[in-house]
Amino acid sequence: MALSAVIIGISALFVSMYQASIMHEQQGIMHEQQRASVWPYLEVGAGINNSGLYIRVMNQGVGPARIQTVEATIDGAVVRDWSGVWALLEDGAVGYTRRTVNKRVLAPEAVLAIFELKHPQADTVWHYLDRLEMHFCYCSVYQDCWTTTLKGFDILQVEACERDEARQFNN
Repeated sequence: MALSAVIIGISALFVSMYQASIMHEQQGIMHEQQRASVWPYLEVGAGINNSGLYIRVMNQGVGPARIQTVEATIDGAVVRDWSGVWALLEDGAVGYTRRTVNKRVLAPEAVLAIFELKHPQADTVWHYLDRLEMHFCYCSVYQDCWTTTLKGFDILQVEACERDEARQFNN
């Protein structure tokens, strides 16, 4: 009788330990689902159409994107705004529209045209864009952070967005 009670007690202990490990695993899965439910995914692209030239930032993710830093260079030289871009390109663009994206929150499915240039100069300026590099660092509401660039879909996860005020692009 005592032996059966010991066996039942040990069996109950093992079942409890197994159940605790399952609960721990489920907690990890729920944590990942929670993070995935607010995952932002920024795409940055440039294009030219009948209206002119544009650079757009799009949040293709399911959660808001908190844009922490934007840096831009022309041929490796840091530029801090669009007038700095045109000064280095030697072909000053006039009549362009710009919108600030630095320190902005983009909702899911939001598209923000951060630069638009109407038609006559668009073809000329389009050829200069290969000299422009832009780097964006953004975070989710859980402070998971990523970087992306104007030239491609190279999205990399980073620990945090390091902000260097001397390099910030503030249209």
